[in-house]
Amino acid sequence: MAASDGREAIEAYVHQLSNQATRENALLELSKKRENFPELAPYLWYSFGTIAALLQEIVSIYPLLSPPALTAHASNRVCNALALLQCVASHPETRGLFLQAHVPLFLYPFLNTVSKTRPFEYLRLTSLGVIGALVKVDDTDVINFLLSTEIIPLCLRTMEMGSELSKTVATFIVQKILLDDVSGDGTFVMRFAPVFGLLYWMFCEVSLSEVLVSRYMMQLVLGSFSGNAWGRQDHLYDILG
Repeated sequence: MAASDGREAIEAYVHQLSNQATRENALLELSKKRENFPELAPYLWYSFGTIAALLQEIVSIYPLLSPPALTAHASNRVCNALALLQCVASHPETRGLFLQAHVPLFLYPFLNTVSKTRPFEYLRLTSLGVIGALVKVDDTDVINFLLSTEIIPLCLRTMEMGSELSKTVATFIVQKILLDDVSGDGTFVMRFAPVFGLLYWMFCEVSLSEVLVSRYMMQLVLGSFSGNAWGRQDHLYDILG
């Protein structure tokens, strides 16, 4: 009976996402309960108007990005929506649909911000978590999709100016993309060439006060050429759900 009650509560919160008056509380409750309901992603994807409501939450804060005017409350609210999208990105039944709808592109403006305030950093980290959830599972379709977008320059930007945790996740994403050359057909070399150009430029711009950035870039380069899984991958998988 308790399990049934829990499912009914989840379903009720999902339906409340379509109502502006009840959406904020529903976002909060679902983000807290998402790990206890493995099938939340299909509920979110197939429920009428739910994904549109989550995207509306994302688009609504675009005007707050530049000039930077994002408050902690607005950041927390949209990050709750992003946490639900991360569920969709992680679930095998909805991951492909998530990509086909090009939902990740809605997150890219958040990765293109430069403000280092806490609300912006939380927004960047949570957005990276959605992309990280996609690459966590070895899926060539995911990699091909990301390669068709500007995700690598955006991750390199985060490696340059984000918090240490954001830099860690961004480095993980880029490395997973670079290491996807499972066919051994030389795609890796073609993929790495433009990235190496960007890394070289970043190395040239690094000052003594930016040694930490240099460390992450070196970790990316050496890790990509080593052919081995990154040592901190297990810890990241906890972050990425």
